[in-house]
Amino acid sequence: IVFVRAMQIHLMRADGSDVRRITDVEGRAVYPVWSPDGKNIAFTMIPKGRGFEAVELYVVGLDGKEPVRLTDNDVLDGHANWW
Repeated sequence: IVFVRAMQIHLMRADGSDVRRITDVEGRAVYPVWSPDGKNIAFTMIPKGRGFEAVELYVVGLDGKEPVRLTDNDVLDGHANWW
């Protein structure tokens, strides 16, 4: 299960065990979604001190290594979705 707590992305097993944070970003990580293969999580991030005009999409592996920024523009990039 993927969820947001304290504006960071977390994972846990379905029985509630093995809770762990996989992001440590400067800002608010929200709206996480699983990749179809279950190996990555895409999410929306609002950088610290910025508003919705700075929202970009990121992806992070389950290992929690540094998230990769997917978008970089002046448009509100909203919610990630895998097609």
